[in-house]
Amino acid sequence: MLARNVLTGLALLLFVALRAPLGPVGALTAFTPLVLFLLVAKPGTGWVLTKVYFGVMWLCVLGFAGAAG
Repeated sequence: MLARNVLTGLALLLFVALRAPLGPVGALTAFTPLVLFLLVAKPGTGWVLTKVYFGVMWLCVLGFAGAAG
């Protein structure tokens, strides 16, 4: 239960942080890790999918900020 609550709080903070560079629709993807936590039965698979999500978001934010080549 604690992990779920912490992940929910972090997803809300990430939503606020992504709202400016990605807009409200793009920022809604901040809840993807929480959805993976609730739906994926194997923790290892969920962790890998969450890392993929964060990698894609990092590249999107860098691209929109003009920092990526």
